[in-house]
Amino acid sequence: EGVKSLAPTPRSYAADPSNDVGVYLLKFKPGAEFTLRAASGGVETNRSLYYVEGASLDVCGEKLSRKCVVDVDASQDIPLRNSGSDDVICLVLQGKPINEPVAQHGPFVMYVDSRALVARIVEPSSRCLLLNHSTD
Repeated sequence: EGVKSLAPTPRSYAADPSNDVGVYLLKFKPGAEFTLRAASGGVETNRSLYYVEGASLDVCGEKLSRKCVVDVDASQDIPLRNSGSDDVICLVLQGKPINEPVAQHGPFVMYVDSRALVARIVEPSSRCLLLNHSTD
């Protein structure tokens, strides 16, 4: 508590608080406990916990000993505890569904028809991403 994030870009899905978008990076010392509070959107919000580092994490009393993704009930408080001997890192992503069709090609995911928007990397060394809008 007491930490304020940066504001989302004004025209993004996350800019509307009713979409209940959240991105949380959690780091626990050994023995540390934290309760992830219920999302304001309740059961309408999707919430996934990505366990990315550490030896052991308890989620709602269930011990996880390997890296994984856990979909949790966003309408409930979720108790977390580092039950291992080293730091644990988790990423929590949440939000209400966009309810739009999804187009995916490679690492790019768009919510428009893939024929209308083509994304490609021009040269890996240039780190340049071109978005070409087709009209056909």
